Amino acid sequence: MLTSKGTAADPGGKRRIPGIHAEFRQQATGQLAQALPMLRRLPPRLDRITDQLDSGRLALTVHPISSLADARLARGLVREVITGVLCAALTICGVALLIAGGGPRLYGTVDALGYLGGVLLLFGFVLGARLLAASFIDAPGELARSAGQTGGGGRSAAQVATGTRRTRSAVVPG
Repeated sequence: MLTSKGTAADPGGKRRIPGIHAEFRQQATGQLAQALPMLRRLPPRLDRITDQLDSGRLALTVHPISSLADARLARGLVREVITGVLCAALTICGVALLIAGGGPRLYGTVDALGYLGGVLLLFGFVLGARLLAASFIDAPGELARSAGQTGGGGRSAAQVATGTRRTRSAVVPG
């Protein structure tokens, strides 16, 4: 209840302020009526949460990437970065072993460390070529989807090589 401080006319201070009390009561009643459905559901939810917390079964699942397309893009980028780092490491180690030389002789003038360096350099080159080719080649159907066509109208490499095309019912020679 809202009251004013005591005055000379009313030393006890129990006089009500006109209008404010009714307005406050009306506002509080409206807000409570709006929150009532949520408040009715709250006790069972709190009860379930506290039961799960007490038994150690409370789990919270967080999805930093909610879209499947975003997850696929992030996975592809991480894969390319890891492949690039591995390619660089193989190439650097291969060059270092080729330059260092030494180790037991395998045959003639070829020593073991030089041979191992050449193999690592070859693997690094192949991995780098694969990474470079993958950056220029789209997945099958990617160009068709980006052009606005639906249904994945692109042809896979196997379909292009065999001269077939995909229809709704079967793969037919084309």
